[in-house]
Amino acid sequence: MAASYDNRIKRYRSARGAVIAPHRVSEEIERTVARAENRLRLLGRRLTQGKLTLPEWQIASREEIKLLHIATHAVGKGGWQNMTLADWGRVGADIRTQYAYHNRFARDIEAGRAALGQLEFRAGLYAKPARNGFHNNRLREEVAIGAKECRRILNASESCSACTFWAAKGWIPVTEQPEIGSLVCKAFCKCTVEYRTAP
Repeated sequence: MAASYDNRIKRYRSARGAVIAPHRVSEEIERTVARAENRLRLLGRRLTQGKLTLPEWQIASREEIKLLHIATHAVGKGGWQNMTLADWGRVGADIRTQYAYHNRFARDIEAGRAALGQLEFRAGLYAKPARNGFHNNRLREEVAIGAKECRRILNASESCSACTFWAAKGWIPVTEQPEIGSLVCKAFCKCTVEYRTAP
């Protein structure tokens, strides 16, 4: 999706200058995460097939995880040019967290504790947390243009009890809304958030 970011209104514009609806940007993020998930699963498959060694698989997977997190965080902020030192610090922390999980996964594989039949599926799961960076950066951008209230939108076929609870509250102060990925469903959260400046 070709687009540029209008810092004045904190929205993306199409090549023709039309404002792109926030939900369309979210949909593009979902597609980006899905493509990365497929690539990570493919790497897992190549490992089980003996086409990659464990160190080769780790290096390739970590690179995929890093690039995906950086991209989703940057889109949430309107592009690389809008990323601050604090933003880079947040994305760095997220990447380090995923690396730690991935290292434990690699140790489980090496020790024979990971079922090979589930390896491909588990490998793909490391893409899912990247969507959180996008949505939580969007929250900061919306606050910057005066958003006062927000509401949680359920998109999963079966949402967790915590997400359901917060979605049922409807419009609430932005400061009260838990970040995407911080509730029971963690990285599997598919919620989005809508914002408004006043009731």
